Amino acid sequence: MILLFWETRSFEYSEIFRAVESGAVSSTMITLTAILIFIGAVGKSGQFPLHTWLPDAMEGPTPVSALIHAATMVAAGVYLVASLFPLFAASETALLTVAIIGAFTAIFAASIGLVQTDIKRVLAYSTVSQLGYMMLALGSAGYVAGVFHLMTHAFFKALLFLAAGSVIHAVHTQNIEEMGGLWKKLKLTAPLFLIGTLAISGVPLFSGFFSKDEILIAAWEGGHPVLFLLALAAAFMTAFYMFRLFFMVFTGEPRTPMKNVHESPSMMTFPMIVLGVLAVIAGYVQTPFNHNLGEWLVNGNEALGHGHVEGPIWIMIAATVVSLAGIYLAYLIYYKRSIARNWLSGSGDTLHSILLNKYYIDEFYQMTVVAVTKGISYFLRFIDVFLVEGIMKGVAGIVQGLGAAGSKLQTGQTQTYAAVAFIGLALLAVIFVLTGGYL
Repeated sequence: MILLFWETRSFEYSEIFRAVESGAVSSTMITLTAILIFIGAVGKSGQFPLHTWLPDAMEGPTPVSALIHAATMVAAGVYLVASLFPLFAASETALLTVAIIGAFTAIFAASIGLVQTDIKRVLAYSTVSQLGYMMLALGSAGYVAGVFHLMTHAFFKALLFLAAGSVIHAVHTQNIEEMGGLWKKLKLTAPLFLIGTLAISGVPLFSGFFSKDEILIAAWEGGHPVLFLLALAAAFMTAFYMFRLFFMVFTGEPRTPMKNVHESPSMMTFPMIVLGVLAVIAGYVQTPFNHNLGEWLVNGNEALGHGHVEGPIWIMIAATVVSLAGIYLAYLIYYKRSIARNWLSGSGDTLHSILLNKYYIDEFYQMTVVAVTKGISYFLRFIDVFLVEGIMKGVAGIVQGLGAAGSKLQTGQTQTYAAVAFIGLALLAVIFVLTGGYL
């Protein structure tokens, strides 16, 4: 922000964009400021490698997770990049950086979500993955696609978190290995959770289908075939781990004894119903036949691109096939049980251990960043306690000692004062004689 102000003498978007467009800001400075701002967005929106805080923050209450950690706060980094899109668009390097980080984050977080057993942690890594999708769209010059998915994701992910909270409220555990058979007992939460699952999986006619399609088209048309394939793989993983979650929680038989399981009160279910409706219909503001959202977003600013980018029809077909394939695989493993679960989650499987422990990123940070930070902190504490405070205490002790010694001379005895004055006068006389008097 300071660099931008230094170059443009303004914090106003319009002034910054005008300076960038007129060439008043060098290409090097545009790239530098854009990437530095993006680093802030990486931390805010949980992109790799600054993603570790986001799943930990999901430990809070589910309404907080639904609003703050899924729909609003974590989306602020994506919103920042979108708000400054004309700045990023002026630098191919900055856009490519955003696209690569976004695509990697999408598939990285999706792979972790494949084996997690905490219902909220699965949704947390899903959030990280979907935020990566949004960054991929923006980095592929798909401004409309990124903002569109930001909107649709807010509805279906908030729905999923509130539905997860309803499940936790009913069964008093977050471990999906201890759940099962809740479809019959949570007759409102279960179908609403299914709607959110279908939406995030990109099943046709649900909101996520339209926004994911826009992102895939943006990645393809942006000239990033590798990133497009990563996004397609992440879509497959998303459909798989979300339906793994659904089948393990709501189908089959309970894997642990469950007593007094009942539907949540209306104050919990009513917001889910509203979000369920929006998770279905929100995508229809931007479809291949209706570009209202896109045209409204880019109206008056050519740097934002077109309201809709036409892509080959096979992309929509591929996205649908991939999503349905992920759902079908989850169905075979976790519902029909015709495929053994230990293909990925066997207790001795190295890949399973790596994914379950989140690629050991947290442990790596603990041994490096945290250890170094603690070492620096202890060193600074030593300086503060023993050197700075020690010097201050030493100075204070000397002053107090001198004060105490001086106070002993203040006896109140007139004779003592007279003797001191006489001795002082005698010393002055001796000095006067020895130095030869005034020169």
